[in-house]
Amino acid sequence: MKVQKAFAKSLKLAISKTKRPPIVVPEDYPTAWKSIYIVTIVAIMGTFTLQCIIPMVYPYMKQLIPDTTQETYSYLISIGNACGAFSGIIAGFLSNRFGSTTGALIFSKVLAIAAGIVYFFIESFSTGKLVAFFVSVGLFEISSGAHTQYKTHIAMASRDFDRPKAMGWAALAGSVGLILGQWNPYIHNIAYFRSVENLRRTASIHSSPQ
Repeated sequence: MKVQKAFAKSLKLAISKTKRPPIVVPEDYPTAWKSIYIVTIVAIMGTFTLQCIIPMVYPYMKQLIPDTTQETYSYLISIGNACGAFSGIIAGFLSNRFGSTTGALIFSKVLAIAAGIVYFFIESFSTGKLVAFFVSVGLFEISSGAHTQYKTHIAMASRDFDRPKAMGWAALAGSVGLILGQWNPYIHNIAYFRSVENLRRTASIHSSPQ
């Protein structure tokens, strides 16, 4: 117990020493619209990626691991959501401590790239495909949780007068990414089934008696 208290005290002291003063934007300072637009585009891409991947996880997992069940998928999504929730809390705490959201946003993009690499190579794994699914979805959700700090960045980069408009861009990013992400699997499925149907027609033509 004494060791735990001493460790907690030393950790609290270390965090307090590294704490930076908060960034206060003067009222006469213009709103950084260029930064807000860039962060909005990045937010759209992040939401688009997540909405493209997560809805297609179960069909892909069922294809690679036929004996998988819906219970396994429920555990996968639950663990992923828990990772995203804790990631958002920790990213918000650290952003508040250091007075900057840059680290959280960069961290989220790095994790998204790592998750995409793992997800891309799942099919090539001879063993451990299920573990790879858990790792990739967990990384995606941790990235998504840290990615929510883009709203804080937009709030910090805007004046009080322009903040409603700036937060409107933040809301637009989530909506556009959600819509585009949900349409992407649908379009790919249509293209896939049409290509399969064309192949069947071509095969039936060439195999028909002359």
